[in-house]
Amino acid sequence: MKAVELLKASKKIMELLSKCDIKTDDYKHLDLYDKYRQMLEQEEKLTYIVLYLADYYHTSESTVRRIIKRFGRDVKF
Repeated sequence: MKAVELLKASKKIMELLSKCDIKTDDYKHLDLYDKYRQMLEQEEKLTYIVLYLADYYHTSESTVRRIIKRFGRDVKF
């Protein structure tokens, strides 16, 4: 399969993601966000959650906060 064929096959999905201002590489952070929601349900404090996730996923605290904010926002079509 050529790259152009893959792009054509996923064109509608890519257009929708772009329209909703969702980055195509955000899929990489789905596990991080799922872990955040799980810890939040266990009533962990936000500061602890951010510190834990930053350490676990080898990223900065500000990146974790940006991911949480971006994934938690409402999207409009």
